[in-house]
Amino acid sequence: MNPPEGFAEFVAARGTSLLRTAYLACDSPDEAEDVLQSALERACRNWHRLRADAAPEPYVRKIIINLAISRARRRAILQCGPRHSR
Repeated sequence: MNPPEGFAEFVAARGTSLLRTAYLACDSPDEAEDVLQSALERACRNWHRLRADAAPEPYVRKIIINLAISRARRRAILQCGPRHSR
C-alpha cells in the first residue's frame, strides 16, 4: 500500500519532532519508537479524514500520547497481577 498524498512528506519533515514527543511520553527509547510507529500507522490509515487545511501534527501527537497512556495502564495492570480473595 502506498502512503496517501502528503503523508511521506509530513513524516520526513516532522518525524524527529514526533519521536521526541514519544520519548517524553514513554519509559524507554525502544518503546518510544514502537509508539511512534503505531501512531504513524494509525495516522496513515486515517489520513483521508484530515481536512486539507488542517495541521496533522497535533493529531499525530494526540495519538502518540493516547498510545503511551494505554501502554502504561496495561503495564500497571500486568504488574499488579490478579487479586484473589479468600
